[in-house]
Amino acid sequence: MSGGGMDTDGMEKLLKQVKSFRDQYEPFVISFMNEMGNRALAKMKKRSPVDTGTLRRSWEMTGAYREGDDIIVMLENKAEYAMYVEEGHRTRAGGWWEGYHMARISIAEIEKEMPPRFERAMRRFFESLGGD
Repeated sequence: MSGGGMDTDGMEKLLKQVKSFRDQYEPFVISFMNEMGNRALAKMKKRSPVDTGTLRRSWEMTGAYREGDDIIVMLENKAEYAMYVEEGHRTRAGGWWEGYHMARISIAEIEKEMPPRFERAMRRFFESLGGD
């Protein structure tokens, strides 16, 4: 190799970016999943029928957390009758009361939104690390 030693500035910059990516990736994904969980929660509340308001007020979300290779966000409704409103139920007269599917529909909508939202968020994440 003529002209002296190898230029390591570029390699050091790349290694710093890789380390920064590694250190910040999981917090980025957890933050993204919290955002998606909150969006789903808002949609579920909006879709919940209101009589006394208890059903709508009973929606809760855990913060996103790692479980093995997965990032989990739990959405639940603590109202004892929430499942019957969600899925439908038999009436005392023997008929059928259709479910509102406030959770099912809201989660399906969020699942459709997630890929393009994640792509945009990931692009901003890389830009924040000094990547292209």
